[in-house]
Amino acid sequence: MKQIINNVKQAGRITLLTILSVSLVMLSGGLYFATNSAQAAGLTAIRATLTSSAPSADSNWEIQFVTDTLVNENDVITLDFDTLGTLDEFSLTGIVEDDVDILEDTDGSPSTCSGTLTQEATAAAAAAADWGVAINTGTDTITLTAPTNAATYIAATACIVVRIGTNATSSGTGANQINNPAKAAAAGTADIYDLAIAFTGNSTNSGSALVAVVEGVTVSVSVDESLTFSIAGVASGSCTQGGAATAITTTVSTVPFGASGLSPETFYKGCHDIAVGTNATSGYTVSVQENRSLLSGTDTIDDTLCDAGDCSEVIAAGTTKTWATATNNGFGYTCSGSQCNAEFATAAEFNQFPCTGADAVCDGGTGAEAATTPISNAGATTAQTNRIIYKLSFDTVQQAGDYTNTITYIATPTF
Repeated sequence: MKQIINNVKQAGRITLLTILSVSLVMLSGGLYFATNSAQAAGLTAIRATLTSSAPSADSNWEIQFVTDTLVNENDVITLDFDTLGTLDEFSLTGIVEDDVDILEDTDGSPSTCSGTLTQEATAAAAAAADWGVAINTGTDTITLTAPTNAATYIAATACIVVRIGTNATSSGTGANQINNPAKAAAAGTADIYDLAIAFTGNSTNSGSALVAVVEGVTVSVSVDESLTFSIAGVASGSCTQGGAATAITTTVSTVPFGASGLSPETFYKGCHDIAVGTNATSGYTVSVQENRSLLSGTDTIDDTLCDAGDCSEVIAAGTTKTWATATNNGFGYTCSGSQCNAEFATAAEFNQFPCTGADAVCDGGTGAEAATTPISNAGATTAQTNRIIYKLSFDTVQQAGDYTNTITYIATPTF
């Protein structure tokens, strides 16, 4: 959005016609600039554009004007950034010749500079084909001296553009910007400054552009923390991970391996889909635990030791192991999904559930084990689904009874 201030000079009066737009432009959050369209003594279509209108900010400038008379080797253009004299206005400290470009539009509409801009060569002093660029940081003025060769003139009604700052790219690359004045007016009210443009020599054009400096509008918003977590049952035909086994259908809150007809030394498995989403910056973890081993009276179906006889509840390098032999009895789990701990090797290796109950109800007398984390993600995310596969086998002398326990999942976002 452009920020425009019109200045009409009549009988010694200056009337600001659209000053309200100065305070409105800050809502755009993008390019900040103020312009002045004026007509005075031969200069028309005067406009000064700043990349930032914030107080004390560094800013690139683009100054545009149209002269109705010839600009030749006898002409000097002075840009005065400190016309009020009593205020600490725009500072040119650090600005050098490389930070200034001069361009000319001769084939477009002069009033809008809509044609192709032709770059003029610049140097520290005027030469046959070079414009001389001199910066006076004491008076905050830039003097542009036309080339000494009359053939390098700028025709009447041509649009002239002066770029100052890092937007200067010819005859050296700009590295410095003009510094805006500090805030002087009350909050929300723009400080208005006058950039004076004066010609000396054959052409005596002059004019000015008003420039507004105003503080930005701070926009803030608070976004509440969010977490979604769900457990979904999986039909037996879709529970394909975890190796060969007789699959059963789970519900949201149960893993019903069966009330009768189960065979010893045989694998059975069921699946749950765990879905988590959060806007937490550091993501989330899903931890898991069992309150006891599968228990009936005082008899347990122990947690699996896997085929090698040494897997445990710990998830670390080398702790999850292959479990493909049904006569290696027990109860365990594996994890399948892109957020599963890599130690599960895409659901080919298994582990024990950590048992948080008392020693008497945890097989082997190893209770009060810490929950472990099979699923995690390092950043904010929409809902991600990973699968836990429960697996079971028991031996021929397992005592008859109904064996149960409770598996608990804990989803923890880190904001």
